[in-house]
Amino acid sequence: GALDNASGVVTLLLVASELRSRIDEDALAQVGVEIAILNGEDYYSAPGEVAYLEACAESLGDVVLAVNIDAAGYRVGPTAFSLYGVDDESAGVVRARLSASPRLVEGEQWYASDHMVFAQQGVPAVALTTDQLDVVLREVVHSTHDLPAQVDATLLVEQARALLGLVEALVEPD
Repeated sequence: GALDNASGVVTLLLVASELRSRIDEDALAQVGVEIAILNGEDYYSAPGEVAYLEACAESLGDVVLAVNIDAAGYRVGPTAFSLYGVDDESAGVVRARLSASPRLVEGEQWYASDHMVFAQQGVPAVALTTDQLDVVLREVVHSTHDLPAQVDATLLVEQARALLGLVEALVEPD
């Protein structure tokens, strides 16, 4: 669907495109950013998600931050972010960079999506979703209403820019 999960894929593609254009910059050339498309939140231990975690088991300790985008970009209200297992210093960076965008706000923690498989492995994680998650889960996702008209394209761009700023801040801390 458009919110579940095309809006997240579009946001990731925007981030990937911009990162690719900046790859020659010294700091970004020295860091690895992996973009993985996972969809296991609807049932625990989805085979593809389990295989991904097994393949990456030795390097999970090197992950600075896992980011999950799920139902973010809804046409009503801002995007909400929440943190899981993020140390205080990194949490300050995440909060500063994401909340610098006018339509990104810190929201309630939410334990039913793909960020949790990382958090359960001890990997710091942040989730981006709509602050209207209850409405979206009840009325939009997994229904015939999950159409492009539900998505605010300008919010997807704003989310991508905020995530790029976050990557830059994590690569080159002030």
